[in-house]
Amino acid sequence: MFRGDELVKISGELVEFIRNVFRSFSAECAVIGLSGGIDSAVVFKLLIEALGSERILAVILPELTTPRSALRDAMNLAKSHGVKTIKKNISPMMFASGAYFKLEMLSMLAPQISRWLREKFEKEVVREDIYLHTLKTSKNKWVARGTSLYRMKHRLRMIMLYYFAERTNGLVVGTANRSEYLTGFFVKHGDGAADLMPIIELYKTEIFELAEILHVPQSIIKRPPSPDLIPGVTDEYALGIDYTALDLILEALVDHQLGLEEAAKETGISLRAVERVKKILDMSSAMRVPFISPGLRRDGDVENEQRSSRDDLGAGDHC
Repeated sequence: MFRGDELVKISGELVEFIRNVFRSFSAECAVIGLSGGIDSAVVFKLLIEALGSERILAVILPELTTPRSALRDAMNLAKSHGVKTIKKNISPMMFASGAYFKLEMLSMLAPQISRWLREKFEKEVVREDIYLHTLKTSKNKWVARGTSLYRMKHRLRMIMLYYFAERTNGLVVGTANRSEYLTGFFVKHGDGAADLMPIIELYKTEIFELAEILHVPQSIIKRPPSPDLIPGVTDEYALGIDYTALDLILEALVDHQLGLEEAAKETGISLRAVERVKKILDMSSAMRVPFISPGLRRDGDVENEQRSSRDDLGAGDHC
């Protein structure tokens, strides 16, 4: 894990990375979805250093379940740096699509119902780990309905971000981190889509330390990370493991290429937990490939780009 002075140095490298990308594309504006969460706040701070406030557009896209505290923090962060904001509620689009179902709506509006449903599905319906089940292509029909609803939120948000990016001759700046990327804890073509991903190579625990270095507001740092899908459902609850343990296991399995038993011994975490994370890694691999091509020309651009994506990670309106 990167720590202390290493992260200070990396912060400067990320700022230079952002500048180089915008320079090479001659892009005028950085469009970022500002959620009030720690990942988007860290990327926002890096953008401020790299480009200045006048070249950033913060798009805030709340929905029925978005916590007011997160919305307030997102607005305050943008305003404190003089960044132009656009706020659009995506709930009307969700209603128009027919994506809201009665059961899902109840679970979204009442955390206790959501937790009861999760327990019921794990014990009586899918009879397995619910997060692993959501990574399957063939899911229980009720899980599939809920998953489609939650993922649609992020895909609608990405549509809006690209709409504003194209209006402003800009680039969409993504906020996914390495922990999310490796576990499939993102939405393909949703928050997994962007023109550049500055923090994609940093684990969540590293993001927390970087947030302190960049002076992200404490109200954002202290809020438990949440996918903004269901009230009261945090990242760690949905993943079924806390980030400290998850990141240690991921580092051991992916970065150090340790075996299961060796990783358990190295991290001091149970073999059962390590085996579960390995299953998540394996089952989420399809999430990290944008699409599958027939491979007619294996030396062609499409095949090379796909292979690269799999092997990675080791004048209109103005802002």
